[in-house]
Amino acid sequence: MPRHSGPCDTASVRLPLAAAWACAATSAAALAAAAILWPRAPDPPSLAQAALEGSTAVAVVVAGLLIARRRPGNPVGAVLALLGAAAAIDLTATVWAAAASAGRAGGAGWAVALLEETWVLFFLAMAWLALLFPDGRPPSPRWRVPVVAAPIAAILIWLGHLLSPDPFEAPYSAVPHPVAGVSGSAADALRWGGLGLLLASLALAAAAMAVRARRARGVERLQMKWLAVVAPLLPLAIAAALVESLVTGDIGVVGAVALFTCVLALPAAVSVAMLRHGLYDVDRLISRTLAWGLLTILLAAIFAAVALTVALAIGGRSAVGTGVAALVIAAAFGPLRRRLQRMLDRRFDRDRFHAVASVEAFTELLRDGRAEPEGIEDVLRRALGDPGLRLFVWLPDAETHVDMAGAPQPAPVAGDGRSSTAVRRGDQAVALVQHDARLDGRPLLVADVLRAAALPLEVARLGSEARGRLAEVRESRIRIVRAGYEERRRLERDLHDGAQQRLVALGMTLRRLQRRLAGADPDAGAVIDGAVDQIGHTVAELRDIARGLRPGALDGGLGTALDDLARRTPLAMQVEAPSGHLPDDVQVAAFYVACEAVANAVKHAGASRIDVRVHRENDDLRVSVTDDGVGGAASVAGGGLAGLADRVAAHGGSLRLESPRGAGTRLEVVLPCAS
Repeated sequence: MPRHSGPCDTASVRLPLAAAWACAATSAAALAAAAILWPRAPDPPSLAQAALEGSTAVAVVVAGLLIARRRPGNPVGAVLALLGAAAAIDLTATVWAAAASAGRAGGAGWAVALLEETWVLFFLAMAWLALLFPDGRPPSPRWRVPVVAAPIAAILIWLGHLLSPDPFEAPYSAVPHPVAGVSGSAADALRWGGLGLLLASLALAAAAMAVRARRARGVERLQMKWLAVVAPLLPLAIAAALVESLVTGDIGVVGAVALFTCVLALPAAVSVAMLRHGLYDVDRLISRTLAWGLLTILLAAIFAAVALTVALAIGGRSAVGTGVAALVIAAAFGPLRRRLQRMLDRRFDRDRFHAVASVEAFTELLRDGRAEPEGIEDVLRRALGDPGLRLFVWLPDAETHVDMAGAPQPAPVAGDGRSSTAVRRGDQAVALVQHDARLDGRPLLVADVLRAAALPLEVARLGSEARGRLAEVRESRIRIVRAGYEERRRLERDLHDGAQQRLVALGMTLRRLQRRLAGADPDAGAVIDGAVDQIGHTVAELRDIARGLRPGALDGGLGTALDDLARRTPLAMQVEAPSGHLPDDVQVAAFYVACEAVANAVKHAGASRIDVRVHRENDDLRVSVTDDGVGGAASVAGGGLAGLADRVAAHGGSLRLESPRGAGTRLEVVLPCAS
């Protein structure tokens, strides 16, 4: 029975969306308040900083709302909206504290307290995002502990700050606390306890993300990779802010830009991972970004080293060093880029690297003549991880796709989970690859593999086209042979039923005339006898001609004809032949093969025994003639064996001759016999 959603299920679906809208409303209210308080603040943040922080808040909140609407029940969208709300609240607290400390707005203590602890919201959102991304649940139930511990830590930090008797930090040290304080040790215990709990929650969140990334498969693995792209930005941004604070004494433009870049990059990566994870190839993005970054650093170092070395060698500042360095960079660019790209592809895009490498290795084998082009289908199956992959090459003359065996492409079956990718060279179709529909989620992988397989695919297409045309030639030869055979049969029937019968009738008429003229003219009888004898000779010649068109012994079947041949052969001859029906043209060809082989054995082999075996094997008729003669037989141009090979080839068959000297001769012929 299907499970119907109850009130709890409905609430679990609606709550994340409601939370996202609440964060959006909070952000809107905070930005509106910042705009109202801005004229009252004597020393507000710079307009650039305010625009950066405000636009970041709006962008992140919009991304969170979009995810919450597209993924109902998943709290990741609400967490992103909270991150955007934190940015809006930070901007509002900055403006509010500046205005309130100057006496132009109320609630100065609350404003400063909010300003100094807004960072907790950022880290709370980061911890939740690492714990809940991408499916909205922790990796396992035990990971719910940091999910609950992170907000408790934030509350403890806020309480410790609010209740602390210590003054606020400059320039707000004169602003009184909004609530009555507690002892300093108690406030410090709250703050340090909360900070320790928050750091532990962040560490557990990072561990949970690592565990999820290790277990992830399929779509979830792609989503985790998007988060991995921007994860290093957070410690880099914090490091940049710390360095700037150590150098200048405060976090200025560099730290702010770094932090807000991280805040923007994180929701951007999460949004792409949640909504468009298959649109871009994250592995390629990581690989290409690192490759060009490392390449830039290496080339800059090489340029500086070469220019400095040349300058020191020739003395003074000279354009020669710059020119030499430029030439070195130009020569090193291509090899360095390719080596770096292969190294990074092997590390960050292993699926694509190994897939393309396997296809390239097959291409090299094909160039060396150690592989057949038809093997590209199996190579593509292994490269793309799809055992059911089918490859169909395009035949332009037939205007159809055929598989590696020449069979036409079957009609697609609805709902079979398969998809097709066309391979083209310019405007010309080359092949069609039918693969698992799940590979549509990685179009760049499929495109790269098929691009690497361009040469084998083209060779396979040309090979199929050549085989198709060769098959057409063979079929046309068979049709010509059969047409000639049918024409000979017609001539045989015409001779037997026409000319021979009329000549026999003429002889009988002459005999009747001879009987009527008996005694009337003695010379007339002799003339008629001569005429009848000539007619008899003519009939005999016509019968010989008819037998040459088709052996008369075949009227009783191939076995009967071979038995008759054995009786007429002066050597011991063993015959084994089928008794069933065979096509007439196949019978004639098989009989001529046997006759030619037997004649060669009698005339040239010095044999004492001949074995003739004929049997059907599937759709083929196999004729084998073996003798115990001297061997050494060979096919020469214009000889009987060459003519026999031509006859067999005309029927679409094959001939094999084994005749080692002193060991006899074996002639084996295979003739197509489909009927």
